[in-house]
Amino acid sequence: MQSSRLLPGDEEPTNTCYQAGLSSLNRATFRVKSPPKQGPRASRRSEEASVERSHSTIMADEGADAVSIEESFLGSLLKEIFTSPLNVFLLGVCTVLIYKIFRSSDGSGGATGPVEPPVPKMKRQDMTLEQLKQYDGMGEHGRVCVAVNGKIFDVTRGTKFYGPGGPYSAFAGRDATRALATFSVKDVKEEYDDLSDLSSMQMDSVREWEMQFTEKYDYIGKFLKPGEQPTEYSDDEETKDTKAKTDD
Repeated sequence: MQSSRLLPGDEEPTNTCYQAGLSSLNRATFRVKSPPKQGPRASRRSEEASVERSHSTIMADEGADAVSIEESFLGSLLKEIFTSPLNVFLLGVCTVLIYKIFRSSDGSGGATGPVEPPVPKMKRQDMTLEQLKQYDGMGEHGRVCVAVNGKIFDVTRGTKFYGPGGPYSAFAGRDATRALATFSVKDVKEEYDDLSDLSSMQMDSVREWEMQFTEKYDYIGKFLKPGEQPTEYSDDEETKDTKAKTDD
């Protein structure tokens, strides 16, 4: 009867298939998987994608900053315009002028009847306030005169603005100095105004208006103070003044 024990020198019986399977299982269980290595091309594509994402982020940030700066600029501009009475007045004047220009250019504001002959030029003369009031656009030829800083101007060419129904009709036949200084169309007095209470800044503005009227309209004469005597002008002086204005 054979013993089942292993004797010294004997080898333990083995199963070749069993040992091979066990070895494969051990290798599969304890093998450490390393991440796949990227080649040079894949690495370059990854870097390019990263750079592109960074560039897109920077462009988006710059776009947001540009929009913010533009909104801030527009806000500051609007605040500067609407918080200054002078800017508001000038904006209104520009709006009226632009409207008149476009209205004239498309023919909607033009007269459909025959063109009226030009108003004859006025002779050089000084005027009191009572004399000036006669030239409010309601008299002969519809002539309109306005006094600015002691000078009288024939503004008949600007009847659309200073004549009856115009936005500045309150200036017609009146001294418009105070109204121009205070930027208020209604600030026109019916009596002589010595303007003594106007500030130096307001008088600077008045002198600018005076220069504009001098460049655009015909100068007629002085606006006389109460009791002041008028100057007698000769035809030679009128001719000399007309020639000087033409040369300018």
